[in-house]
Amino acid sequence: MQARPLHDEHVDRVDYLRFDLLLAAIPIALLSGLLSSVLLPISQAAGLVGGAVTAAVIVVYSMYEVVRLDSPRAEHPDEFGGSPQTG
Repeated sequence: MQARPLHDEHVDRVDYLRFDLLLAAIPIALLSGLLSSVLLPISQAAGLVGGAVTAAVIVVYSMYEVVRLDSPRAEHPDEFGGSPQTG
């Protein structure tokens, strides 16, 4: 008889995959802004600003939304005093 693992390894891999994709999206956004300035008739500064704004949106999303959704308060609101909407 084998002992059961304390945690589900599949869940850990999914969480790591989500954060890895968010980390990979930041330089992709910056490179897409640079590439758009090469392919489209816009200045390089405008392309980089567009990529930087997109990267900033990704960072803000990962800091607030993903962390809020993965917090223990979101999973067990009764244990932490209230619903997740009321804080």
